Amino acid sequence: MTSETARSTADALVLLEVPPYDELSEEQRRGARCVWTNMPLTAETAIDLGERADDDGVPWWPRAWRSGMHDVAVATLRAHAGCCEMCAIDANLCETATALSGLTREYPR
Repeated sequence: MTSETARSTADALVLLEVPPYDELSEEQRRGARCVWTNMPLTAETAIDLGERADDDGVPWWPRAWRSGMHDVAVATLRAHAGCCEMCAIDANLCETATALSGLTREYPR
């Protein structure tokens, strides 16, 4: 992975909506479990989703289960494309769609 790919992957990961901080368990908040599936995470199975902020502006760093990333990226891409005027014209011109499509390739099933 080049540094350009790493940067674009990190930029795309922050596009993924995570559940509200106050709805997560302590283990999910500290990155021991996936924010979406609640699967236990290890260094090998986790993906850092980038810095987020709770309702008070306090930073936190959610993590996700690597094997579930493809499905989350596809669902996010579909939701985005359904309400994006640029995607309706040509999804290849939409930076958000391009970034999310990149995640589906970066994390295949």
